[in-house]
Amino acid sequence: GKLRAFLLKLADAKTVERKTASEEKYPLLGVEDVSAPEAKGVRVDLAGLAEPVQLVIGNAAVRGEGTYVRRVGEEPSWLVSGTLSVARTPAEWLRKDLLDIPAGRIASVTLTPAEGKPVRIVKASEDDANFTLEDIPKGREAASEYTVNGVASTLGGLQIDDVMPAGEAVPPEDAIVARYETFDGIVIEVHAWQHEGKDLARFTATLDAARADAAMAAAQDKARAAHEAATKVAGHDEEQADAPAAPPAAPLAVSDPAKDRAERRSVLDKEVADLQARLDGWTFVLPSWKYASMDKALNDLLKPVEGQAPKS
Repeated sequence: GKLRAFLLKLADAKTVERKTASEEKYPLLGVEDVSAPEAKGVRVDLAGLAEPVQLVIGNAAVRGEGTYVRRVGEEPSWLVSGTLSVARTPAEWLRKDLLDIPAGRIASVTLTPAEGKPVRIVKASEDDANFTLEDIPKGREAASEYTVNGVASTLGGLQIDDVMPAGEAVPPEDAIVARYETFDGIVIEVHAWQHEGKDLARFTATLDAARADAAMAAAQDKARAAHEAATKVAGHDEEQADAPAAPPAAPLAVSDPAKDRAERRSVLDKEVADLQARLDGWTFVLPSWKYASMDKALNDLLKPVEGQAPKS
């Protein structure tokens, strides 16, 4: 969409006024050769046309609307209509959305730091409002619900700042390992570390078959109970067999449990495959606040000891 919007603006642009043909004055308009050390413009090459387009797109006009442009290999520069702003770094052209697994879907999170004990938060049921912090030391209390629940929100609306091939940034031995398990069996494991001022992470997606099977069985039990309740409400239990209304249609979980399980499993397998296809082979640069949500020690999720200042 971003590329299409730029091309449409470029297609609509019209030459308004001829500008300098002096190479010494090109920098004033940002249309000098982009190989120059202090070049301000961006070169755009469009291939596949009868006549390939090669432009240096420079500064926006100081007064009014328009952009300064020069055709590569030609001396005159031009003021053209429209604002032809071009993202200047590869990161600006990335699709930043990476994952969106909300906290409500998470059953447990385990954070394993390079040193110290792992941190683990859990929910017994999807209906629970809050996570429970495990292994709280004697005499200590968990921090606020907001603080503990925030650990499970890392994968929700997760966007990246940048990305690189996995081989260019390999997790060190002291990387943080964060493991997120959903109620329906999807497992996202993250190796996260810091390098040269960047917060880096590698992700893998797998399926815990045992948890998935348990979740499917629970979902079928719930569907069966709901159907039985609906049937009784409609007056079609054995004691009221003469009720005139037609019984409610049975869901697949009741009418064909095997097929229902197969369909549920197929959906999960596809989700995992799609996730792994997106994640595999890449190291991602994360926003610092998302990295911080994985860089937690147990003490960070406990109420401060009386007289001790909380960690900033």
